[in-house]
Amino acid sequence: MQEDVDIENIYSMGVVCKINESVKLPDDSYRVIIEGLDRGQIKNSKEENGYIEVEIDRYLYEADEDNNDLEALKRTAIEYFEKYMSFKKDIPQELLLNIKFEQDYSKLADSLISYLDPNPELVQEVLEELDVNKRFTKVLNVLSKEIDILTLKADLNSQVNIRLNKSQREYFLR
Repeated sequence: MQEDVDIENIYSMGVVCKINESVKLPDDSYRVIIEGLDRGQIKNSKEENGYIEVEIDRYLYEADEDNNDLEALKRTAIEYFEKYMSFKKDIPQELLLNIKFEQDYSKLADSLISYLDPNPELVQEVLEELDVNKRFTKVLNVLSKEIDILTLKADLNSQVNIRLNKSQREYFLR
């Protein structure tokens, strides 16, 4: 699958990454492990020989270490994420330890949104928010909504199972 990509159909804000590992697989696809470093916004671009080359402005984050608001947001986000993980069994428990010990508020907010299942536009909206407090608030809103949806889904599944079991019992008793 190859898409025609030009500068008009890519986001202007993205993540500056470092490629840690790249492996070509037998099916001619690649497995690439990257590490996000910071944000970057396209300043200038040019297309040459089928490639897009861009010049970016990088955004580095230095949060106030003694910010009580951020600490409260962090603790709330961790609490919400633990609840989210109780529904999503495919997320490794070790991840929770990494999240709990992350000291960089900006990286924590970015990590949390990357493990959720929201639509790409929502992830992009969070990515484009430079204010860490506002970004954390957006992540908390997404987490809260995801937890509500997963709770409703679990309740519905439970109700369906109860009805199904009742119907099966009645069928066998006849």
